[in-house]
This record gives sequence, C-alpha cells and structure tokens, in this order.
Amino acid sequence: MSENGLEHAWNTNIIRMRWSADNAAFKGFYTKDDFIEAMACLILESDYRWENGGKQAFDEMIQRTFGRKAVAS
Repeated sequence: MSENGLEHAWNTNIIRMRWSADNAAFKGFYTKDDFIEAMACLILESDYRWENGGKQAFDEMIQRTFGRKAVAS
C-alpha cells in the first residue's frame, strides 16, 4: 500500500469508527468491529514504516528544511 493509500484508509476508518454501531452503512457487509480491527492493522503498518526508515526520512526532511539543530540527536 502506498503512503497515500495508507493515509486514505486511516482517514476512512477514523470516520467510520465514529459512526454509531446501528448506522445503516454497517448493515449487511461490515460491522463496527471490522473497522476497529482494520484500524489496528493500519496502526501496526504505520508503526512498522516509522521504525523501518520513516523516522529517518522524516528527520532528514526536517534537517534539509530547518538545519541540523532542528533534530535532536
């Protein structure tokens, strides 16, 4: 999944998790619990990406933009 796809899925799940459990959108296909489980998977994926290069890429972008002193060592 691309970064844009991850962000879109994250935002979609946030919106759907705010709906009440008896919302008509949950009738038939998915339950609120399905979206909660999907959010847990998205959190794990996001954390994995952060720990495996995402944090370093973010720190490099901050350094390029604001200088070396902007990132704590």
